[in-house]
Formats: sequence, C-alpha cells, structure tokens
Amino acid sequence: MEQWKNRPLEYLSKALQIIYQVPKKVAREGALAILNVFGPSFYTIDNNLFPGERILLNMLENYGLAKSFTEEYSSTGPHHLEWRIFYWKLNMGAIIKFVKEQKEKERRKAPEYVYAALPDEAWKREVEA
Repeated sequence: MEQWKNRPLEYLSKALQIIYQVPKKVAREGALAILNVFGPSFYTIDNNLFPGERILLNMLENYGLAKSFTEEYSSTGPHHLEWRIFYWKLNMGAIIKFVKEQKEKERRKAPEYVYAALPDEAWKREVEA
C-alpha cells in the first residue's frame, strides 16, 4: 500500500468528509489534527489525545479505519505493578479502501452510469417491416 505514502492527508480528509458530511475545509482541519497527533508512524498513545480527538478516533474505529489496542507490562520492582498502555493505530489501507468504495458508490449513482452499464443488446431494437 505504498500509494498513500505521500497523500495520507488527502485520503483521511476525504474519509472524514464522507463520514461526518462536513465541508472539505472542516474535514481537512480534522485530518490535519489527527495526523499531527499520530505523526509518521500512524501510532499514538491514548494519553496524547484530547477528548475531542478520542471521540473522533472512536468514530473512525466504528468504521474500521482506526484500531485501539493495549499492551500490558509488569514492573520488576518490589511492588510488581501491572501497567497497561492504550494505543491507537490509523489503518491507512482501510481508509484508502473506504474512500475508493465511496467514490465508486457515488459514480454508480450518476445518471451516466445507468446508461453506460447497459449491455449493447439493450440498445438494439427489432423493427417489424
């Protein structure tokens, strides 16, 4: 999935625009905020997030575009404490697939698609002489 490497902002903003049905500018601002939190690795620790960003990531997780997971660590000190670290990961492959599927749905709704999808036999007429 190297195709998204230089265009994560474009795909993520389009996904947000589709999901939230907001103007392009608003979706782009949201995508920039998310990408700034994640950085180039597309992973982040939940503690880095503001409540609004967490809500946005929960919505993306509902669409399968982000994933949350935890890791557990035991300390080696005298108290043997258990630590859980909560992470988020952007699934750029799923984001690209989601955007492309939505574009295809939009294309199929266009009136031109109805006619283009008809087979050649549909355009033939049998005229009785």
